[in-house]
Amino acid sequence: MASSFLDSSERIRELREAYTSQLASKYERLEATLTDFVNDQDVTHLRELGRQAHKLAGSAGSYGYFEVSRLGALMDVAVSDLISGEQGDLSALHRLLGLLRDELRTVGQVIPSATARVPAASAAARGLTRVALLEDDVDTATLLTEQLLPFGFSLQCHETPEALHRALDAERPSALIVDVELWQGVRGTTVAAELSPELRDVVPVVVLSTHDDLDSRLEAVRAGAEAYLTKPVNVDELVELLDRLTASTHQEVYRVLVIDDSRSTSQLYAAALEEGGMITRIANSAREAMRVLLDFSPEIILLDLYMPEISGVELAQVIRQYPSLLAIPIVFISAEADEAVQTRALGRGGDGFLTKPLDLATLTDQVRIRAQRYRQLRDSMQRDSLTGLLNHRNAKEFLDAEVSRAQRSNSPVTVAMLDIDHFKTINDTHGHPEGDRVIKSLARILTQRLRRSDIIGRYGGEEFIVIMPDTGVRQAVSVLDAVRDSFSTVSHQAGTESFTCSLSGGVVEASATESGSEVIARADEALYEAKRSGRNRIISG
Repeated sequence: MASSFLDSSERIRELREAYTSQLASKYERLEATLTDFVNDQDVTHLRELGRQAHKLAGSAGSYGYFEVSRLGALMDVAVSDLISGEQGDLSALHRLLGLLRDELRTVGQVIPSATARVPAASAAARGLTRVALLEDDVDTATLLTEQLLPFGFSLQCHETPEALHRALDAERPSALIVDVELWQGVRGTTVAAELSPELRDVVPVVVLSTHDDLDSRLEAVRAGAEAYLTKPVNVDELVELLDRLTASTHQEVYRVLVIDDSRSTSQLYAAALEEGGMITRIANSAREAMRVLLDFSPEIILLDLYMPEISGVELAQVIRQYPSLLAIPIVFISAEADEAVQTRALGRGGDGFLTKPLDLATLTDQVRIRAQRYRQLRDSMQRDSLTGLLNHRNAKEFLDAEVSRAQRSNSPVTVAMLDIDHFKTINDTHGHPEGDRVIKSLARILTQRLRRSDIIGRYGGEEFIVIMPDTGVRQAVSVLDAVRDSFSTVSHQAGTESFTCSLSGGVVEASATESGSEVIARADEALYEAKRSGRNRIISG
């Protein structure tokens, strides 16, 4: 079985190399097809462009190129909008193609590590979340589609129950939104109530209505709806609601470090954990483990109790000497059945003990439970309560760690300071609760649009910090300018009024000798320059 895993890993590496070599030609085909459409306006070319973008979105994520996958998915949506005639924004395709070109200039030179890969299932969690909408008001459907896209939701609109049922038979969405009052007296609640039990169990239903009385809400409850929103729809509330309802569809991906002097055993454990949707790294000695630890940042460590030169207990004690590693769960794995020996091991840095031989399904379940608890504890200490992003102190700690890592590996790291323009006026005019919603909407867009490897923190008030490893200034400015553009289109609702707002940002690349504080100071200066230059812009320093 271990040999099979090794063969599989080598085959995956070969496939990934072959795929990487094809990325440039995939882009060229996209560009040529878009040019053909612009020249002759033949919708056949547009459909072919959508097919290519759809295939790129699916394949790129499977090979670890998540930003390429995300841009492909956005292009697929933009093509669908053009074909449907609801959103004829050809400039969006050109903009996305430009972002894809910039991304491929970097991505095409990097092959993700086979020992630290994210399985294809988790790539979907970084793409667009598909939501179905039953709405015969074209204006409402168009507005919701435009407003939800920046937050990572792809809204598939249907005007009739028949069209909705055909779509549900073809592909299951993550959520369903239905308007209560449809044309010719058809009621959305009736359509929702008639969904199959199997579908209703897994697809949460949200009801939209112009009424806010008990009988209307009760009608929605009896139709099986899990939420009820009144029109005009507050998009901030809808995004929060969809986040909560679709959260269970996103697979949690945990990072596990396996330390065992037996190469075949460690590879077997890693294969089982990756099959369970986790990211793994392997170390076959204590010295190798210490090198991996600082760069990989695992959420749980599986540690063989008996290893040559440095035992598992000794290594656990060394790990606990680092404040940043103090809380990471360490689970010893050994054939040792003596409870006294196990207890002594737990008293010297361990958090659990698994006895060999191990059932691989049990191993996966045990690791997932412990990693989940660690993440919850860590997040409660590290995260800002309003946005869920890193708080000020932990963002600075992550920055210091990333700057040091970049200097050790001679690789780039870019830092951006972002600030919501005229935020005091927003609070004074619309109230602090609405100001909080604006902050949360920007946090949500940043989380959706940036890579999983990027680090986002709420630095204070309406100010955010973004740390982008292995990224140069030009690429960072391009990505963050797209975020700025998306954020400026979001309509926020305050009572009966709606408003939009913008952001400014300063972006710098850390030098080979700078500290984290010095990088922040330069990014702040670039941010102030963006403010002085008129706001609503991203400036590099």
